[in-house]
Amino acid sequence: MQMKRSNKEIASLVNHAIKGAEHTVTAISAGSPQLVAASDARKRNRRQSDDALQKSEERYRTLVEHSSEAVWCVEIEPPCPIKDTVDQQIDHFYKYGFLAECNDAMAQMFGFPDASRIVGASMSNLLPRSVPGSREYLKAFIQSGYRLADEELHELDREGNVKCFLNNLVGIIEDGALARAWGTKRDITQRKMAEDALRESEERYERLVALSPDAIIVHTDGEVSFCNTAAAQLVGASSTTELIGRSVFDFVTPDSLDMMRSRIARIHNGESLPALGFKCLRLDGSTIDVEMQSVSFGARNGSTIQAVIRDISDRKLAEAALQEANQRAIREYERLMERIAMLGQTLGQARELQSIFRALREFTVVSVPCDGMVITLYEPEENLRRPTYCWVDGAELETSGLAGVPVRDGMTGRAIKSGEIVIDNEYQRNVTGKAVLVGKLEEGSIPQSALAAPMAVRGRTVGCVEIQSYQSHAFTNEHATAMRMAANLAATAVENVELIQREREKAEQLRQSQKMEAVGQLAGGVAHDFNNLLTVITGYSEIGLRRMAATDPMRRNMEEIKKAGDRAASLTRQLLAFSRKQMFQAKVIDLNLIVADMDTLLQRLIGEDIDLVTLLEPSLCKIKADPGQIEQVLMNLVVNARDAMPRGGNLTIETGNAVLDQTINSHVSFKPGRYLMLAVSDTGIGMDAETQKRIFEPFFTTKEVGKGTGLGLATVYGIVKQSDGNILVYSEPGHGTTFKIYLPVADEFVNNEIDTNVSEVPRGHGTVLLVEDEELVRNLAGEILQANGYDVLTAANGVEALRVSAGYEGNIDLLITDVVMPQMGGRELAERLAELRPKTKVLYMSGYTDDAIVRHGILDDRMSFIQKPFSLDLFALKVRQILDPPEPAAS
Repeated sequence: MQMKRSNKEIASLVNHAIKGAEHTVTAISAGSPQLVAASDARKRNRRQSDDALQKSEERYRTLVEHSSEAVWCVEIEPPCPIKDTVDQQIDHFYKYGFLAECNDAMAQMFGFPDASRIVGASMSNLLPRSVPGSREYLKAFIQSGYRLADEELHELDREGNVKCFLNNLVGIIEDGALARAWGTKRDITQRKMAEDALRESEERYERLVALSPDAIIVHTDGEVSFCNTAAAQLVGASSTTELIGRSVFDFVTPDSLDMMRSRIARIHNGESLPALGFKCLRLDGSTIDVEMQSVSFGARNGSTIQAVIRDISDRKLAEAALQEANQRAIREYERLMERIAMLGQTLGQARELQSIFRALREFTVVSVPCDGMVITLYEPEENLRRPTYCWVDGAELETSGLAGVPVRDGMTGRAIKSGEIVIDNEYQRNVTGKAVLVGKLEEGSIPQSALAAPMAVRGRTVGCVEIQSYQSHAFTNEHATAMRMAANLAATAVENVELIQREREKAEQLRQSQKMEAVGQLAGGVAHDFNNLLTVITGYSEIGLRRMAATDPMRRNMEEIKKAGDRAASLTRQLLAFSRKQMFQAKVIDLNLIVADMDTLLQRLIGEDIDLVTLLEPSLCKIKADPGQIEQVLMNLVVNARDAMPRGGNLTIETGNAVLDQTINSHVSFKPGRYLMLAVSDTGIGMDAETQKRIFEPFFTTKEVGKGTGLGLATVYGIVKQSDGNILVYSEPGHGTTFKIYLPVADEFVNNEIDTNVSEVPRGHGTVLLVEDEELVRNLAGEILQANGYDVLTAANGVEALRVSAGYEGNIDLLITDVVMPQMGGRELAERLAELRPKTKVLYMSGYTDDAIVRHGILDDRMSFIQKPFSLDLFALKVRQILDPPEPAAS
C-alpha cells in the first residue's frame, strides 16, 4: 500500500540523519577516550528518538484512521516545477498525480468500502476535467501558494452522484518542485441542500408576500418594519416606504384603538386569537372593512407581530345583499304561507264549488300576475275538461252554457296529462286560431303570458287552473310553486265538496269520518310543495353556513334564517298530524327534557301576563314517540291555554308516572299498564259539556272568524292516538281547563311483564259521604267504596250533600267531594260541613292536577287530594290511608 511507502520514506530520512551523527562520533572517538562515553550517550539518545518516532507514527495512524473527515495525500512523480505556468502545472498534475494514501472515511465518501479500493487512483479519475469547477479548483490551489483552506468543490462519487465537499489542501515543495499535497475533506452535501432549500423557501416566501392580494405588515412594538405592496394599496399609500416607521395605530379608527392595543398585548403574551374584523382607517381619512389575522414571533428589539389583513368590503356588501335577499325571500315565503293557510282554512270549510273557485281566485290575484282565470274540471272517462269558472277583467263570466272541451295537446291539455305546471311566457305568439279568447281584448288587454296548473289529489288530476297575464314573460318558477299548492288545495276541496254532496244523507259519524279523510287528503296534497319550498330555504342556509367561518359575524343571522325555515315546517306537520298521516319517527325520549328545552319558547309564546310553572317528575319514565310531534302537542295545548286566558292567568305544565286500568274513565278505554302523564292546566274561561264533546273535531273552533283554524286540538288528538295514547279533558265554565295526556311507557324501560295491581287493599269500615256532579263518576266511586266495606251516602252537589248530612243521624267519617261543582264547590261544602261535623275528614278529587287546584286558590297543599282519573285500588287505598293513617315510627 502507498501508506507503507510513505513510512519508508520517513524512516529513511530519520536513519540518514542518525547515520551522519554516527560517522561524526566515530571520527572523534579515535582521538580521545572521553569521546567514547559521549558516543554511548548519543546511542542512547538515538534509541530514544527511534521510540519517539514510532509512537508519533502510531498516534498519527490512529488519528487518521478514526477521523470522520477524509485525510489524503496526492503524490506527483516526477514532481511539478513551480516555475511552470499555471496551465502547465495543472496539466502536470493530471498527467503524473495519483492518490498515494487516504483513510477509510475518504473512500466511503466516494462510495467505496475502504481505502484499499481507491488508493492509487490517478488525478484524472479523482478530479475529472469534465466536472465543472475542477480546473478552477486546481488553479486556485496554485495561485494561493499551494495552501488552500475551506474551499468548496462539487465532485462525483462512485455512482456518479454530485456531492459537495469542503477541502483543505497543503502542498509540499522540495527542490523548487511540488512533490506531494496533503489534504482533508468534509462532506457538506446535506448542509448545502438544506441551505439551498432554505434559500428557495425564503425566495418563495418573498414572492408570495410580494404577490399576495392580502396586505402583510410586520411591526415591532407597534412600529411598521415591513409591508408588501398590497398593504400600501389597502391604506391608499403610493409605495411601501410611506408605511415603514409609522405606527399601526395610525390605521385604526379611534373607537377601535383600545380594542387593538388589548389584542396586541394578548398576542405578545402568547395567546392565539381568532381573526378580527374592524374598520381600517386609510390615509385619505376614509375607512374600509377588513379582517386581520395576527401572529407573534420573537425579535431582539421587542416583540414582533406579523399581520395579514384582507379587504372584506365586497364580502360585506355581498353578505348584506344576501341577508336582504334571504330576509326578503323569508318575508315573501311567510306571506305566501299565511295566504296558503288562509286558503286551506277557507277551502276546508267550503261546501260549494263557487266558494272554492272564488277563494282560489282571491289567492291567485294577490300571489301571481293574474288578469284572467279559467277553471276546468276533468272528466277522464270522456277525456273532457268542462269549464266551471271564468274570471277576466275583474268580472265573473257565466260558464253554464259552455260545452266540454276535448283534452288535446294545448297547454291546458299538457298540464292535465303530465300533472305538471305548464308556463307559456309567449302565449299570444303561440296561441292557435282555435283558441277561445274572452275579455275586452283591447290594446294592453291581450294575454301575453299564461300558466296552467293541474288540480291533483293523490296523483289523480281532477281539473286545471289556467291564468293569463297581459304582461310579457310574467310567470316564474316561484309563481308555479304557489299555484301548484293552491291548485292541489282546491282539488282536495273540490273532491271534499263532491263527497259531502254524495254522502249528505249519511249519519253524523260517517260524515265526520269523511271530513277527517278529506282534510287528510288536503294535507297530503300540499305537503310535497311545502317541503320543496322549505328545502330551498334550508338548503341555501346550510350552504351559507358551511362556507362561513365559525367566527363570521353573519353566521348568527344565517342560523336564524335556517331556524325560521325549520319552524315553517310545523305548518305541514299540523295539517298532517290530526289525520294521522304524518311521518312517524318514534324513538325513546325523555319528556322532561323536551319540556325544559321548550321553556324559553313557551314563555315568549304566552306573553308576560301569564305565569308559567313546570312541575316535572324527577324519576319520570321514558316513552316511545316522535319528539317533533310531542313538541307540537305541547305547543298546541299551550297556545290553546293562552287563548283561554285573554286577561292573563296561570299556566301549569306537569309530568308524572301513572299505573292505570280500563275502569278509570267511563268514556275512554285504557289498556292496563304503566303510563306517563302530561298535564297542561290553565285558569282560563273553561268549557261547557257541549263544547268538550267537539273540541277534537277538525275545523271546530270557538274563536272569532279568522282567529283560529280549528286544527290545533285536532292535531293533538291525532298525534296522541298515533302514539297509542289517550287524552282526557276536565273543564268547568269559569274554572279553567286541564288536558291530561297518557302515553304508554316505552318497552325498552319496562319489564316484559308489568304488574299493574296495587298491593291488596284491606277492607275498611265507616260511613262516607260522596259528592260528585258527574253521575257516572259518582256511581263508579260509590261502587268502589261499597266493595271495600264502606257505607256510602251520595249527593250530586254541595247543597244536596248538606241536606243528606242533616238527615243522617249516624257518624260521617269521611267526605269525598269534587272540587268544582255547580251551586256549591267542594271547598265551601267542606267548610260548612266542618261546622256541623268537625270530626269528619275530607278527601278532595278533581280532573285538574293537584298543583293547579292549589294555585287556583281552591285548596292548599296540606289537604288530601286525588286526581281523576284514578284506579279502583288506588282510590280505595287513599280512602283507607285517610281513615286509618299509619302509626308514626317510634323515635
